[in-house]
Amino acid sequence: MRNGVCIGTVSTDQPTDPTKEFEADSTSYNNLESQYSVYQISSENNSAYKRVFGFTDTSINKSVYISVDIAELDKFASSNIYYNTAICKKTDKMGCVSLNPDNPSREMLIIGNSFIGSSQITTFLKELLKKGNTGYTVTDVCIGGGNLTTYTTGEYQQLTEVRTGKYCVVFLCGLYSESDVTNLAAMKRACEDSNTKLVVFPAHNESEAQIQSAISRYPDVTVLNWKNEINNLITDGVDYYDFCIDDYHKHSKYLAGYV
Repeated sequence: MRNGVCIGTVSTDQPTDPTKEFEADSTSYNNLESQYSVYQISSENNSAYKRVFGFTDTSINKSVYISVDIAELDKFASSNIYYNTAICKKTDKMGCVSLNPDNPSREMLIIGNSFIGSSQITTFLKELLKKGNTGYTVTDVCIGGGNLTTYTTGEYQQLTEVRTGKYCVVFLCGLYSESDVTNLAAMKRACEDSNTKLVVFPAHNESEAQIQSAISRYPDVTVLNWKNEINNLITDGVDYYDFCIDDYHKHSKYLAGYV
């Protein structure tokens, strides 16, 4: 979508039946076969041109097709898609987030740090909610270097707002130490008191040990493992620096926000 208009599709089936085919190319690397073409699609009244990319992972016999209006992608962007796409073989069972019907709020909260800001995940979610006419809104609280303890103790605590039932769901980042895992209990109680859905949503630089500790200590808390989803894509061939900025903290890029 661009400005509310569909400019392309992603599908597991060949997306178009071309009248003519131009600029056909193909390549392969390891188990990935890639094809690229420009298609002319004709109808009774007009013709349209599409850039069509096809990717097949022969090890799992899985294909993905991307079709985009030709005017929406220049040759540089097309080459980037053609040479840098990978099919993810493994994803976590993310599931869905079911909200508590006893909380009528339609406002969501994301709590995190600079990884939320650098990935623009709040902006992406806000646009998706708007375009879907869901009636939901989303806001965030992001303090550079912030962790879960930051938001449950001291001057920045968000517990008061959460306890009022202002938010229907809280997406929570910030598990870096055992103190963060311990202080998760305070946010959990605040959400339970207000019928607010709590979702632990680890950023890419969070401690795997602390994530697992939180899962073990609070088995009834929903976990959407953002960190693992990014790592699965990197393992399956997407370049690390497509997701991560080359800075001290390896902040997440916009692509990570889409994940």
